[in-house]
Amino acid sequence: MEKVKKRCAWCGKEFYDFDITQCCCQDHRYLLNTTKTKIKSKIRNVAKRFNFDVQNLDKIVNAKIRFFKDGDYTRCPCDADNPERYCGSAQCISDVVTKNHCHCHLFHKKDKAGN
Repeated sequence: MEKVKKRCAWCGKEFYDFDITQCCCQDHRYLLNTTKTKIKSKIRNVAKRFNFDVQNLDKIVNAKIRFFKDGDYTRCPCDADNPERYCGSAQCISDVVTKNHCHCHLFHKKDKAGN
């Protein structure tokens, strides 16, 4: 299997078989971990505000970082072209209320017992 050279989106260094979640340089690693923490915190705040369960948090956070290098991490990675759909948007909340989960299955409606 031939190795493919890739370039880091943040620092520009070239790598073989680079994975965005495994960083190339110390600055990038700090930025990535800080960004992940901020995104997780915002998602947890939305879940707490609306009393939703959160599932697949790490997968969704990694997808947001991979897809939205421009830093707009509120957008939904499953419906990125729709500016009306993002974590905590009216569409997102409506999906959870009517379908018991949001579009990307991040937020889930708690059952009546609160579990």
